[in-house]
Amino acid sequence: VQQTAPSKSEPTVINRNDVDASLKDMGALMSQAQIRPYYTAGAPDGFMITNIRPGSLYEKVGLTEGDIIQGAGDRRLLTADDWTFLYNSMKAGSSLTLRIKRGGAEENLNYVFR
Repeated sequence: VQQTAPSKSEPTVINRNDVDASLKDMGALMSQAQIRPYYTAGAPDGFMITNIRPGSLYEKVGLTEGDIIQGAGDRRLLTADDWTFLYNSMKAGSSLTLRIKRGGAEENLNYVFR
């Protein structure tokens, strides 16, 4: 897997075969980390990722313990349907930008699938 450090300008290159293999089975993908709704002031505000398994797709894309995924592309991730949108975007797309909150700061993580 060829990876570069995520930054706001340079996208992280993720091996398309790794993405495809991880996305074949939604159940297996969901078992690679604990994903739960995250709320700010009682309102949905994304999904928190914890218990990330070593070697998982979550680790390969550079997500870390406690990251909150708030959006993908121009869509906010607030519901299970939004999570399905993210899944399908990764399956079909050649690039993706995730909006996350890490340590209280908002960041964009840019990815290219090759």
